[in-house]
Amino acid sequence: MTLTDSFQPQDKAFFTLLQQQTDLDLRDIRGKRHPMPLVLMGVLMAMLAGRDGSLSSIHRYLVNQFEVLAAHFQPAAKKPISRAQLPRLLALVNPQRFLALVVQTYGFPLSQHQQSWLAGDGKELRGSIAPGHTRGLSCVSIVDQQSQLPLAQGYYDGRKQGERTSILNLLTDNGLLCCKVSLDALHLTPKLLTAIAQQRGCYLIGLKSNQHQLLRSCILQTLVKPAQFVQIDQPEHKHGRHQEREYRYYSLADLALDKRWSKAALGTLIQVKRTRYDGAGRLLGYTESYYVSNAGVACQSEATTLYKAVRGHWRVEVMHYRRDVIFWEDSFRSLQSGVQQVIGTFRTLSLCLLDRLSTSMTHQMDRFSDRITELFDFMRVKRLL
Repeated sequence: MTLTDSFQPQDKAFFTLLQQQTDLDLRDIRGKRHPMPLVLMGVLMAMLAGRDGSLSSIHRYLVNQFEVLAAHFQPAAKKPISRAQLPRLLALVNPQRFLALVVQTYGFPLSQHQQSWLAGDGKELRGSIAPGHTRGLSCVSIVDQQSQLPLAQGYYDGRKQGERTSILNLLTDNGLLCCKVSLDALHLTPKLLTAIAQQRGCYLIGLKSNQHQLLRSCILQTLVKPAQFVQIDQPEHKHGRHQEREYRYYSLADLALDKRWSKAALGTLIQVKRTRYDGAGRLLGYTESYYVSNAGVACQSEATTLYKAVRGHWRVEVMHYRRDVIFWEDSFRSLQSGVQQVIGTFRTLSLCLLDRLSTSMTHQMDRFSDRITELFDFMRVKRLL
């Protein structure tokens, strides 16, 4: 899905943009009993008030707050949407158009994407898995490592498509192959690396046993060659333990690679050693991980930039953790792909809106649940209204 359509959303409130989208509502004109902008804004407010996790909880919010919602969004509305009709309406929202509108309005500015490292990853929506199946709908995201704001997002059916193909399509469709992207070891394939290298982009990808020959060759490099750059971070103290990280850079310029990697421009190996100690300073264990990149490194500062990108990749995992813990994404049950996509996009929007507040997201959502006037004030500040 391409997210480069011209919206110019910064000049208008989000609710105004919803009303102006002619291709957002896929319902037949004869069946439009409830205004879609009213329902969508009500669902968003329900999620900001902590009602995610089930469609019934969201619907109860729409019913309980109907008079207030109607007064702000649709004074002519006579009654709230029914519980049975709500998923039918959500399933007929154009998910691609809605996602594009959200990402372009509240996502990471496209004009800045080449200056920052991006992180890509996928997450399965467990509530979309039908009985008797092991896979369901999955969400793939490309986020800015520093701000955790989304630059691109999409969905795929895990029974028909894989995460590798989806990430490649997401990067290609959104013109992000020329950017700096970090990915996990699943995506270490000649096809993806070659596509990024040919577009003069930069990749940083985990190296594990799924590419055992390449991993073995790279480990051998660390045994027979000295590291060109080394950095040891300050110990981190958490939960009565502390952890040290040691980063080592090796050049792969003279490494003999299989022919299928010939166009991937592999040139850099990063070795990360994590050592854990208990509160008394006793060794608990250590792990080693490896990452490959096509980024050229000529000095310590350039190597440090790659080390920061290694750590920054976990920002996308933090986003997925928040979706589960704060918004109960895995508890939301629906076998309708359209409903899952729209609700998933609402979670992305809610995270973007709440991320920069001085208080915790959970605390702020509790306040919005108890004080709807504060929620409306917040929405005006965020240009939702």
